[in-house]
Amino acid sequence: MYWAGKAVTRIGFGRGELAGRVAVVTGSGRSVGRETAFALAYLGASVVVADMSYAGARTVDEICSAGGSSAAIRTDVAREDHVDRLVRSTRNLFGSVDIVTNTVCACAGTSVEEQSVARSLRGVRLMCRTFLPEMLERGSGIIVNMLSADASSCCSAYGSVRHGLAELNRALAAEVGQEDVRIVTLPLGIVGSAREQGISGEPLHHMGPVGDEPCADNVHPSHDGVMPADCAGAAAAYLICNLASEYRGKVVTGGAVLERTGLACD
Repeated sequence: MYWAGKAVTRIGFGRGELAGRVAVVTGSGRSVGRETAFALAYLGASVVVADMSYAGARTVDEICSAGGSSAAIRTDVAREDHVDRLVRSTRNLFGSVDIVTNTVCACAGTSVEEQSVARSLRGVRLMCRTFLPEMLERGSGIIVNMLSADASSCCSAYGSVRHGLAELNRALAAEVGQEDVRIVTLPLGIVGSAREQGISGEPLHHMGPVGDEPCADNVHPSHDGVMPADCAGAAAAYLICNLASEYRGKVVTGGAVLERTGLACD
């Protein structure tokens, strides 16, 4: 069975926990976004996979073949017309959106790193601004802005996007006020696997010009420096199901959420 062994099966929630909910997951063609889409689908949500690449279709195929409900909508979240289309298409397919997870990967080595950072923040801002009105009108909803890095990205890009998301989170939470719409920033640190990244199991705290910030976000006793992608997806799902009210308007790290789950990611 596809879900066997996945971290989300060990966080204490049953298959129907998110039944009847509609979730949109950006960047869900790979890594953290993909595993978050799997985790929410496992818990019963209908999941819209929003990704620039055609890899999103493979995510949908795997979810549906395992008995979940999902559809892919090819989306560039930095383009307003694409995000508007995403809202309309999702509503036509599944109805109103209850959960939005914006998945950002800070990648080093780009020729114009500043533009990459700006593009990431613009995409998150557009998604929030577009989906928030319907949530506010309904009086409920959850938005999780997730940030990860690959092993080459202990760099200024991660720190810049992390702080930008935190500021955006605070501003949006202040605008939302006391409505039951929860917006949380979830920095995950370095996500992947030592094998995939070509890295030994040794700690990664020595890497990069900004010290250990990406590594510190995913500190958890059962992994050292690199958080497995399915644990990152399980952390996002647990936050949505159990901690969104507690961390509303705040920043909580992936390692801190995993500590709350009692999950051993090995």
